[in-house]
Amino acid sequence: SILAGGTNLTVTGNNSNQTAQGVVTGAVTDSAVGGNITFRSDNNVTSGALSLVANTGSTTAAVIYDVTSGNKTSAISAGALTIGAGTNASGIDYKLLTSGAPISVGAITVPGTIVLDNTYGATSGPAVSGFITAANAATYATTTTHGINLLGALSGAKGISIRGVTAGTNLQGVAAAGSLLAATGDIDVTGVSMTGTGGNGIVVNNTAALITATTGNISFTGVVTVSNTAINLTSGAVSAPLGSITLNASASSTANYGLYTSGTATLSAKYNVTLTGSTSGNYGISLNAGVTSTAGDILVTANSGASTAYSNASTLSASAGAVTVSAISTSGSGVSQSGLVTAKSAAITGTTNSSSGTAVTLGAVTLVAGGGNLVVTGNNANQTGTGITQTGAITDNVVGGNITFRSNNNINQTGAVTMVSNPGTTAAVLTYDVSTGNSTSSIVAGSLTITGTNTGPIDYNLFAAGAQLIPGAISVP
Repeated sequence: SILAGGTNLTVTGNNSNQTAQGVVTGAVTDSAVGGNITFRSDNNVTSGALSLVANTGSTTAAVIYDVTSGNKTSAISAGALTIGAGTNASGIDYKLLTSGAPISVGAITVPGTIVLDNTYGATSGPAVSGFITAANAATYATTTTHGINLLGALSGAKGISIRGVTAGTNLQGVAAAGSLLAATGDIDVTGVSMTGTGGNGIVVNNTAALITATTGNISFTGVVTVSNTAINLTSGAVSAPLGSITLNASASSTANYGLYTSGTATLSAKYNVTLTGSTSGNYGISLNAGVTSTAGDILVTANSGASTAYSNASTLSASAGAVTVSAISTSGSGVSQSGLVTAKSAAITGTTNSSSGTAVTLGAVTLVAGGGNLVVTGNNANQTGTGITQTGAITDNVVGGNITFRSNNNINQTGAVTMVSNPGTTAAVLTYDVSTGNSTSSIVAGSLTITGTNTGPIDYNLFAAGAQLIPGAISVP
């Protein structure tokens, strides 16, 4: 027990025999405002329940379990944490740090930062975070369980930082069953899974689990090298109402997906939402819930070696910014965006070389007034496949805005196109261009409606390299 007016408790127990223990304690009561509790070992650490008073002082306090001088068998068993009633003027951080050993925690709530990290290591000198990666996990990481296992909700008032890695079969780099909540800081999660058919880099497997950074940013990085998914968000809403969201997923070998979101895992941020997903197996990115940026852009980059690179059955909405999608598939489809796209401007680009795939499949699009252009590019060098297929209404509310469909293959655009009248002097243009294809690269164009009174021109262009042109009803100023 640390008495009021005291300072820190530091317990260090080193035992190089990994079949024994490093530190074992009973219950700890810390009545020192702003005092730190540190357990440090090159072996296992097991503590009893911890009870701290509220931090009414001016400096951040911390609870630290540190076995980074050990190895992947040096584990932590942390006792329940209780923080007493009162107003916390400064934070209380909570940190569990290992060198490849798994970390498992229940629900945690602290008025500071939560740090859970089993990626520490070094070839010489002090261990550093991020040493264990996909390249060396087979040597240094746990093979028996998930890297980081979150059994309950985490609430870190000033942020959450998680780094987890596993080299075991059918295991997760980071497995979360509860919500992740940060009131004033960022949420940063990295997960690496190396082997087994059921392993995910990061998985949140609870549709009621919310991931919320109230004033900060959300960043997930997932890596899986054998199977399943780099980032699997079978979760509730993911939101950064005053920040940005960045999801970066990399899957290799026979992995199913780079990035996957369930129908309940909406992504919403004030600023940019950036999604990157790649796989040599199935989908690079598969989204089943809406993506929204209220004051920024949505940027999507996807690659697949064997299937559709990017698929989204729901909406993309950047009403104050741009939507940019770029997807490449070796043998499947490039872009499949069936949900409504809403933005000030949009650039959708898909590439494939598939006899059965389509470079770009696109649904309805709405361009917001005051924006720019819609450019859809779908290239498929295999002429038995398709370049662009578009259905659903295209509504262009941008005065003087251009709409362009470009391909080296067929364009089959059957959605009705509505363009706002052009009162300016510079021409707005609706263009279909398959001139980089050949005589089999044809164009089917949807009907065009122009609203209002035009004092400026709106041009209508169809370009082909000897192929048939089938325009819809046309009347342009």
